[in-house]
Amino acid sequence: MISENETRLDLMAAIDAWLRRFCWSLWNRGDEKFPWVRRTLVALFIGLFCLPVLVIMIYRFAPPPFTPLMFATAVEDGAVHWNYVPLEQISPYLVKAVIAAEDERFCDHNGFDWKAIDRALKHNERSKRLRGASTISQQTAKNLFLPSSRNWLRKGVEAYLTVLIEALWPKRRIIEMYLNIVEWGHDRFGAEAAARGYFGKSAARLNALEAVRLAAVLPSPDRWRVNNAGPYVSGRSNQLIWRVAGVSRDALSKCVYNRTIPLPFTGEVDPAQRSGAGSGGGPRVFPFLRPVEFPPSRKISLRSISRPPP
Repeated sequence: MISENETRLDLMAAIDAWLRRFCWSLWNRGDEKFPWVRRTLVALFIGLFCLPVLVIMIYRFAPPPFTPLMFATAVEDGAVHWNYVPLEQISPYLVKAVIAAEDERFCDHNGFDWKAIDRALKHNERSKRLRGASTISQQTAKNLFLPSSRNWLRKGVEAYLTVLIEALWPKRRIIEMYLNIVEWGHDRFGAEAAARGYFGKSAARLNALEAVRLAAVLPSPDRWRVNNAGPYVSGRSNQLIWRVAGVSRDALSKCVYNRTIPLPFTGEVDPAQRSGAGSGGGPRVFPFLRPVEFPPSRKISLRSISRPPP
């Protein structure tokens, strides 16, 4: 009597033999005048579809060794600060602050916010100052796989990778990956390195005010400062506090959290400050966010960039 284990082994052997014959026939048919045409098409199919799908599926369960921007930064500056942590070790306030700042419809779209794209196109027709409409999913695809150059080819590849990521990853994985690979200035990548570098604590211990300050400098962390923040970042932080409250109130993070997380800062800011203008006409700076110097976070040299520190 054939056991269940033997049956499974026979099935796996039959599948393996079929795949070998199939791959051999695709590459080595002898009845063609121009076999290089078929081989080129097979190589393109593997390179443009099979390989990206395989890598994205691996990254669904494992952290990346590094990203192109991390590698370029390490080559230029010698080291980067980075430590990948799971979503459970990142403050929910930071998750909601980033959703409020970057992509309020994150849980509702499939990778592209067409309403935001339409608004951006109309704005760019009227103004010389261009406005983007990239979603968190698009930024994850860009930061994870692509260089920082700006051209239409890169945008096309980014859109293609965004479709694959949305199809193969849950939303929780997308936001976790984004928060771990986004640059937060001073060669700091990811929420853990940013929290330790700017506030001297782990990403899990960030409070609401620290979270909105980090979110306020995206997507230009080298242009704007978390510590010693100027009027723009201070005013944007004020606005984000109320938008984070809206994220909780309207369940805009429902694809990440199934429960409501209370916001301890409710009522600490006068509603008249929502626009960022105080009684003196300028942005209100929270006393809780005084600039403080903290010891540097862990460094990853170019030689060890493929191994995040524990």
